[in-house]
Amino acid sequence: MTLHFEILETHMLTGYLLGSDQPAVVITIQLGTTLLENPAVSQVESFLQQQLGSYEPTFGNSNKQASSFLEVVLNLIAALQKRTNYPVLAPPLVQQVTQTDSTCRYRLLFPVLSQYHGAIPNTLVWLSRSLNNANLNLTEDAKKNFAELINQFSQQAPGSTTRGQMLQAAIEHKVPWRHITDQIYQFGWGKNSRLIDSTFTDKTSNLGSRLVRNKASANLVMQKTGFPVPKHYFASNADHAVELANKLGYPVVVKPASEDGGNGVASGLKSADSVVKAYKIAREFSEHVLVEKHVEGNDYRVYVFEGEVIHVVWRIPGSVVGDGSKTIKQLLAEINADPRRHPTAGRWTPIAMDQEALDLLQEHGLTEDSTPPDGQRVLLRRTSNIKTGGTPVDIPLVEIHPDNIILCERVSNLFRLDITGVDLLITDIRKSWRESVVGICEVNSQPRMPLHLPTAVIRRLFAKQGRIPVVLVLDDQDCPWLHQVETTLQKTRFYAGIATHHLVTVKGAPVSANVTDCAKAASILLTDPLLDCAVFQISAIHMLRNGAPVDRYDLIILSGSDSFVDRIKNVSHSLLSRSATVWHNSDSANWSAVTQTIPNLEILPAEALSQRLLHFITERLE
Repeated sequence: MTLHFEILETHMLTGYLLGSDQPAVVITIQLGTTLLENPAVSQVESFLQQQLGSYEPTFGNSNKQASSFLEVVLNLIAALQKRTNYPVLAPPLVQQVTQTDSTCRYRLLFPVLSQYHGAIPNTLVWLSRSLNNANLNLTEDAKKNFAELINQFSQQAPGSTTRGQMLQAAIEHKVPWRHITDQIYQFGWGKNSRLIDSTFTDKTSNLGSRLVRNKASANLVMQKTGFPVPKHYFASNADHAVELANKLGYPVVVKPASEDGGNGVASGLKSADSVVKAYKIAREFSEHVLVEKHVEGNDYRVYVFEGEVIHVVWRIPGSVVGDGSKTIKQLLAEINADPRRHPTAGRWTPIAMDQEALDLLQEHGLTEDSTPPDGQRVLLRRTSNIKTGGTPVDIPLVEIHPDNIILCERVSNLFRLDITGVDLLITDIRKSWRESVVGICEVNSQPRMPLHLPTAVIRRLFAKQGRIPVVLVLDDQDCPWLHQVETTLQKTRFYAGIATHHLVTVKGAPVSANVTDCAKAASILLTDPLLDCAVFQISAIHMLRNGAPVDRYDLIILSGSDSFVDRIKNVSHSLLSRSATVWHNSDSANWSAVTQTIPNLEILPAEALSQRLLHFITERLE
């Protein structure tokens, strides 16, 4: 049977190719001219448009060539990534391999977040089977399998927009990164590396995080240390919650005792009925529910990084503002039409006219058809969290009273947190908290950050891009001078790692044997948090099957036999373009074709290599 669309090879790159700053899956496909006459193409595209709102059919034009089907492949992957919030940190790369009268062959490189990524290959397998199926109707199995593909993309996405923003910021700041496991990523190499999960870092206090996640414990700690916190009690059931609300005095807040992100929180409650409803909702999130005195005031999220306030956002609860002519329903439609509130592409959350909104309107004697006067704000949400419909407004730090800044910095330091979101309720943030109605209602150890903050955090964490000196040696022979360097480095205070074609050592001690893959050797060395520098030897072309060990080098040393030069020269140009300095010590005339265009080339005798390399390394580590 003639195949309209065939997958010839799939390979995961865990190392680096030129132009790629992350792992990538490389897929070689073959497109047949029979695609032009295949009625399954239009059926598949129609199905994709139904399943993925952002997918636009691209192959309907009858004058297209078979090679144009490549657009279908790329658009399908892009639509799945958009549907599942899978961050695209770099565009896919396309290389045409061959073309005949009946087929076109392409090599596609899709940047991904993890070496365990399987969603893109599985998607192309699904597409191939659907197009090559003699039965023109998409089977129920095909539809079910497509739903599973969406699930795979969702599972392999970072899980939060902040993780994707941190990775994007790292690429922009040229900080290398790699996926470790689950949602944990390593940024930087060796001793200059950090482990980060969203806004958790390897220095975030575990005890502090546990304390602030338990709202009652956090409140108690802050109360004992003199911070302004609202009074609260545990409610054993809905009736007890009403008793406690009466004791505290309305309005009150009802919230789960151990939940982040505003889940299950209801504030500004003014009646027993609303307390009962709120208790039932909070109980769905936690076995323990708190009833807390409501603090009147504006809601501010204060971001503290390493003990310093770096950003403040005023969070306005989901609401509409009257203009004297439009109904609440019309005003809400205008707000939700803002692209920033688009359900999939927006940064903010649409505000639904749900039961919570209707209850709030009823409390104020309004309906969705009421017309509020000009300038009147009508609340449709009891909390101001962005993910529940709140609107963020950035507040310049110069407008905030210094006492309030110090207050939030002290809270972060109290819990030993490095990245903190302090939720501050205060009537006027321009005045000292000692002169205002104020309350710290929550402390977050893993706050969701505005779009620009990840860049600021990455820059401060990695002033030198998180890198360590890395040397690449291109030589297929045993290098006595390299062993001499290794022996000498053992006697210094430096923690050096060296990977040859047969052994990986750290400070002279073997850590792995028979590592024939450079990307694997890089993973062994560069994840070591004590490593000061790394030296990699490439002795055969197959060592680069998974890509080069790192994206750039401080030094590349050229050596090796004539036959090795012939085998390596096709990739040597891409490697040399990533290095600031290149040394050449080989007598091989074959290297001249490679080295003649290198502006930063220095020719050294073999006997000088060990001393010069030691000096090169120590100069960068001193």
